[in-house]
Amino acid sequence: MKKINYRSPYFWGAVLGVLFIAFNVLSKPLINSYQESQISEIDFSKLEVKKLNGETVTLKELSKSKKVVVNFWATWCAPCLTELPIMEEAYATIKEETIFIMINDQDLELTKKYKDKKNYTFEFVQMSRELFRQYGIMERPTTVLLDADFKIKKIIIKEIEQKTGAKFVKFLKENL
Repeated sequence: MKKINYRSPYFWGAVLGVLFIAFNVLSKPLINSYQESQISEIDFSKLEVKKLNGETVTLKELSKSKKVVVNFWATWCAPCLTELPIMEEAYATIKEETIFIMINDQDLELTKKYKDKKNYTFEFVQMSRELFRQYGIMERPTTVLLDADFKIKKIIIKEIEQKTGAKFVKFLKENL
């Protein structure tokens, strides 16, 4: 049996690799738990955002007394871009009772071009990076389901699991 060479860079590379993987696997629930606790403190009814035309409004003004699906996303986030068409399909079905508000911290013009290119019909708005940090929104996508009184019904810190608009509508009806 060969002796382990503790001075070998391969040995320390393997040790660091295992530690890195263990840290990522074990810290994920802690980070998500922290983010959930931060998000649960947000008063979404008073949350100020900027519409694509530059106008500042609150989510309550945008909601028009409907249930609300808030999605924190970014154009650089692959899972975000995967779930947006699913959300658009769902929105087309339930837009009379539920509004979808997509919030990012990117340039308004970039967001407007993306929305127009994809022909999305739900509301896209901007929130400052400072507020993203202040509210602990670290992972994207993050989706928050709010009833018409802005009570948080569910927080999803990751890509939605439903792979079709119909399945997402069913999920929303069960959780909103």
